Amino acid sequence: MKIDHILFSKINSLAGKSSIADWIVIFGARYLIVIMVASLLKYVFIYRDKAERAVNLRLVWNAFLSVGMSLLFNYLLSFFIQRSRPFDIGLGENIYGSVFTNGSFPSEHATIAFAIAMAVFMVYKKFGTALLIMAALVGVSRVYVGIHYPLDILGGAFVGIIMAYLATKLITPKIFKIKRAKA
Repeated sequence: MKIDHILFSKINSLAGKSSIADWIVIFGARYLIVIMVASLLKYVFIYRDKAERAVNLRLVWNAFLSVGMSLLFNYLLSFFIQRSRPFDIGLGENIYGSVFTNGSFPSEHATIAFAIAMAVFMVYKKFGTALLIMAALVGVSRVYVGIHYPLDILGGAFVGIIMAYLATKLITPKIFKIKRAKA
């Protein structure tokens, strides 16, 4: 765990040095995930034909299913892993403000961001890549503001990515009895 604390300290040590940088990173830590969720609306309303509409609606379904499964997994995991946030043990500076949850591992914001990004990436690589970058920015922002360790972000990313894969490749095809094309 020492390396996790060292990485946290290096990233969080940037906090409080520039009010503009702090504002940008706080925005990223709080609201970038809202932009990611809102971007899913694009797939509901913008499509070329019925076939693309079906693909897009399945994509949105997969994203929300991935998020739901991820949050359920995180909730169950919280019974076994209870990790204090950095500022709770006097490590670093919390410039984020109040935090509503107690547990630090895994980061729910990172989990949600990576679940959405991966669900999109599995269908639309280009926009999915942009969302994966945004998800990484959400994670780094939450370390910068002092409310998560890097390992919390990696844990959330792992959960989100795995659940997106399971939702897209295993669960949705069974629910909708989608036949996969043979390669």
